[in-house]
Amino acid sequence: MKDNNAVEVDETLDAHGGWPGVLSDLVAGVDLTPAASRAALGSILRGEASDAQVAGFIVALGMKGGSVLEL
Repeated sequence: MKDNNAVEVDETLDAHGGWPGVLSDLVAGVDLTPAASRAALGSILRGEASDAQVAGFIVALGMKGGSVLEL
């Protein structure tokens, strides 16, 4: 049985360049992959992201415009 609380290897934020990688992709207008979106949102929901990282993510996503896969 699969543990729904387990984080897959590709769903860790580090696998996507950490916060700098995710935020730079968004600022560059690049859509995040579903795995990168899950990793970023998972980090936020687990309370691992700083207030500045959360704010940066929200602002960068708002500037780029969220895609269906990111939301």
